[in-house]
Amino acid sequence: MADLSFAYANARVKAAKSKLFDRDRMRDLAEVGSLTQFIELLEESEYKPSFVSESTRHSGLELVKAALDDDLARKLEKVEAIVPDGAKPALHAILRQWEVNNIKKVLAAKALGKPVSTGDLLPVGGGSKSLCQKLVGAQTLKEAVSTVQAAYRGHPGVCKAASEFSRTQDVRPLLSALDEAYYRSLAKLARGQRDPFTRKFLLYRIDFANAMMILRMRRTGVPHERIRHHLVTGASRAVIAEMLGAKTQRAALQAFARLRHVQFSETAYAALDGNGPLSQIEVEFEKAFLSDARSTASVSVLSLGAVVAYLHLKQEEVHSLRKIAYATQFDVRDDVKKTVLAAY
Repeated sequence: MADLSFAYANARVKAAKSKLFDRDRMRDLAEVGSLTQFIELLEESEYKPSFVSESTRHSGLELVKAALDDDLARKLEKVEAIVPDGAKPALHAILRQWEVNNIKKVLAAKALGKPVSTGDLLPVGGGSKSLCQKLVGAQTLKEAVSTVQAAYRGHPGVCKAASEFSRTQDVRPLLSALDEAYYRSLAKLARGQRDPFTRKFLLYRIDFANAMMILRMRRTGVPHERIRHHLVTGASRAVIAEMLGAKTQRAALQAFARLRHVQFSETAYAALDGNGPLSQIEVEFEKAFLSDARSTASVSVLSLGAVVAYLHLKQEEVHSLRKIAYATQFDVRDDVKKTVLAAY
């Protein structure tokens, strides 16, 4: 059902989507000879204001990171300003994934004893920004975990995993619990969406997350009933049932591909057959999701779907540009170029 209050927001988002980089633009950036040339090309694009403002404080790779984050923050502020007030809670709930990704990044860095700063994180606002600053400033991993537990006291799974950390000193269950909490909130939000394209887009995101969880846990021999305990309900029951019932990992991925009309490369299937890394499959999952985001941004009219899809595409563009910048600086462009261009 169309919501006329989204007319202005969707028109602005449509204009913004037309300025996202396409595959040819990304290829040009991936093939530059130096980081200086990379920056010069971005300074001739929509990113110019951010590069100008950040150039007084940063240079080189730090300038790229700061400018990209500044641009993403600017776009987020604009979107929040144009979305109808009644849709803002839903938008914030969806964008909480940025907060979750930031929390996981900080916890993982502290667990490995590596430095982490707010400049390494996605730009978030309000309470999320304050939480991320507290986590970065935590002196120990234990302090950071306690901070997360306090912030997520309304999420039993997260609190339980945080409490168990004091006994196990293993932060990985907490990272998984954060993802589960986010996707459960997304499923609840999806059920309340009147626009079918928005609902489908959100549920597809959950299907992709469930599928990766199934593949990971099947590989380690986790019993099916235990796997089910970690999956998010509310999306496709058929995806869960057929992937869990498949006799092999390849058959499980084939079931997902058939049910969700997604194509995977033979490289992805071979990784499952040979117990290889799942990173290739994750890349192809993300490519499929971004394809769905592009479709949603085009066909979802007068609804939140087009807005959310655009933000996902914008986030992926910034993420891809970061990858290219690092690869250019450290001269490992060939491998990164394949990964980045695969999503376009």
